[in-house]
Amino acid sequence: MSIASLDHFLVGTKDLEAAAADIVSATGVEPVRGGAHPKLGTANFLLSLGSGLYFELIGPIPGESPRELGVALSDFDTPTLFWFAARCGDLDRAIDALGVQGFRAHDVSDGLRRAEDGRDIRWQTQEIVNSGFNGRFPFLIDWLDTPHPSATVSSSLVMSGFRVTDPDANRLASAFDALGLCVNVESGDADMELELEGPGGSVAFRGSGNAAWFNNTSKLLG
Repeated sequence: MSIASLDHFLVGTKDLEAAAADIVSATGVEPVRGGAHPKLGTANFLLSLGSGLYFELIGPIPGESPRELGVALSDFDTPTLFWFAARCGDLDRAIDALGVQGFRAHDVSDGLRRAEDGRDIRWQTQEIVNSGFNGRFPFLIDWLDTPHPSATVSSSLVMSGFRVTDPDANRLASAFDALGLCVNVESGDADMELELEGPGGSVAFRGSGNAAWFNNTSKLLG
């Protein structure tokens, strides 16, 4: 039985409204406003990709001075795939499985998003300290008792492809296997690509996952 499964993909942008409009133009599907992350200085739009999987467009909170993660996303001139998440029902079990391969983790962080209707949505995350893969390796998330976002927003988008490329592809693939993650891993320069299909067309997002601020993600996720 798999320890983890793909949960969501994060595409960063400095202009949420413009990026959301571009997705509508490309696919015919309108992203749903998710809400704000008060501690991160960010807000998001969401798209369900089917049961248990969703897409997150994330950027600085409109109308506010960028702070925390919002500062980093302000440097993204184009919407960029910079990270993804793997869902775990037991974070300790996942960390133990990765520990066998020499990976270490930060302490668990509590997450919060204030939804458009005023509800507080909570979860827990844990990230790997020493993977060396930066955004090409997922952070781990446990949604606790919160309904999964893929079930709270409607969408007619589907994921048609997801690929991760890394110079150390064998080590990366082995870590994915330890979690039971089904990810297409190729050998080459650091890169990720996500392809989405909608009734009006397709859209793709790419990124290396090598943003310099990955050295301080424990603060950004806290």
